[in-house]
Amino acid sequence: MSSYALILSDLEQRKCLVVGGGKIAERKCQALIEAGAKPLVISPSLNEGLKALWGQGFLNYLCRPFEVKDLEGKFLVIAATNDKALNSAIATQCKLQGILVNQVSEASEGNCHTPATLRHEGVLLSISTNGQPKLSKCLKENFKGILAALVGASREAITQSNLMR
Repeated sequence: MSSYALILSDLEQRKCLVVGGGKIAERKCQALIEAGAKPLVISPSLNEGLKALWGQGFLNYLCRPFEVKDLEGKFLVIAATNDKALNSAIATQCKLQGILVNQVSEASEGNCHTPATLRHEGVLLSISTNGQPKLSKCLKENFKGILAALVGASREAITQSNLMR
């Protein structure tokens, strides 16, 4: 597996596409939305969570199968269908066009991963496990309380040190 560099990107004005309408696509959309993106989802159907996000205006939706022309102008694509062959084809096309692609059914076919993230009082902690989502999820759950405690203790220490100057 390739080595990756962690890069934070402002997605607010970037065109992000999620292909798929299930639970994994929903999780990926939630992460994109948290990062300021308004993803376009293309899928013949959506699960209830994605329908709710669409209804609330957090994402755009096209109710149809994916077409290669959908990649035009995209910065980031997430191939999150339940069809491994389609996900592979999307990843291949994205790489040919120089588009960042996260392929959920076979991480090594993509050229980027979306790390698990925790946000607490302006601190962003990213956890990358080179495409091992179960490990990321476990680590994220374990770090939730630790991050809150560390941020609180650090702020307190900074405040006290500023008072002593």
